[in-house]
Amino acid sequence: MRFRVLDSWRGILAVLVSLGHIEVLWPFVNAPLIRNSYLAVDFFFVLSGFVIAHAYGARVGDGASATGFMVRRFGRLWPLHACVIGFFLVLNLVYLVLSHHGVWTPEAPFWGGFSAATLPTNLTLLQATGLHEGGTWNFPSWSICVEFWTYLVFALACLAFGDRLGRMALPIALTGGLVVALFSKDYMSVYEGLSLFRCIYGFFTGVAIHALLTAKGLPGRRLAARAEIPMVALAVVFIALAGKSASTMLAPAVFGALIYVFAAEAGPVSRALSSKPFLKLGAWSYSIYMVHVFVLFLMKDAAHVTERLTGLDLTRMARFGDGDRELIFIHDRWTSCLVVLTFVGLSVALAALTYRLVEEPGRKFFNDVARKLAEAEKKEARAMSAPRLLAGNV
Repeated sequence: MRFRVLDSWRGILAVLVSLGHIEVLWPFVNAPLIRNSYLAVDFFFVLSGFVIAHAYGARVGDGASATGFMVRRFGRLWPLHACVIGFFLVLNLVYLVLSHHGVWTPEAPFWGGFSAATLPTNLTLLQATGLHEGGTWNFPSWSICVEFWTYLVFALACLAFGDRLGRMALPIALTGGLVVALFSKDYMSVYEGLSLFRCIYGFFTGVAIHALLTAKGLPGRRLAARAEIPMVALAVVFIALAGKSASTMLAPAVFGALIYVFAAEAGPVSRALSSKPFLKLGAWSYSIYMVHVFVLFLMKDAAHVTERLTGLDLTRMARFGDGDRELIFIHDRWTSCLVVLTFVGLSVALAALTYRLVEEPGRKFFNDVARKLAEAEKKEARAMSAPRLLAGNV
């Protein structure tokens, strides 16, 4: 069963996250819904747990199947991650060559978060383990780092608990949440170190929601249809008001309830989200999440180059979240909305390309690797169980 509407939600929230990162002085630059859009990542974690439990919960039962599962999940995350790092690497190399020849560049090559020393941890999905302060290279990738290691926790939980995984999911989730609540000064606004526990909290909440649906079935269609609009309103109000307070600890519960309602695909919002544009946005959601910062860097660098070549003033220091930042500014805040629309359009267009050229081929390649490993394991098992002639019987 494919939960298409939930995929559409993933696309919408990927765009929301990107709007939280866009450094443009537009009317909504500090709107609470935009500034707190980081909480949408917790929706991704909960939905991932829900979908993974649905697809693999009954299939990971021994070491071989756990290995195949991890290979498949690596193939789902890493190829696009490596590709986007490659984009940034090429950009830094271009700036390095230009600066070597005395040409001004809008960014210092291989400086700060683009240090060459942080490449190994990024390529091995270790960048969010607390080894570095702040984001490095493609900084939103901290979430896929911790999600990959949470997949390993899920595989181990499947091996340890078997059919009892559904009952154990909530205690595992609450353990992760307790660690975040006790040791994170900004609660769910944590991106290094404790972020693994943030992911475990959300992911296993999703596993628990799936166990609920498995035991009780989908919610009644009439009830789910009536609950859709109130549930969307609750999620929007929650994101807008939560900030970095203790209330952010409720994020997995709020998003879990949203997933529970929309899994039924029964109401007017679900019908809208079942349309082709939203389904495409959902299919491209991972690519949107991963490529949008690269688009942002290109646009800011283009603004700086244009300023230098023409003398136009295209940036301005202004409030951005908790501090001041140099933001793109064109004439006035409403005109700057065109920059935001361009940013979203370019991000979606690049995401459509990386989905087709990188994400899907990478997923299929590693799925084939996992399939061949499983076939080799079965072949070896058959060989081990086949009767053998003893020398004395020949």
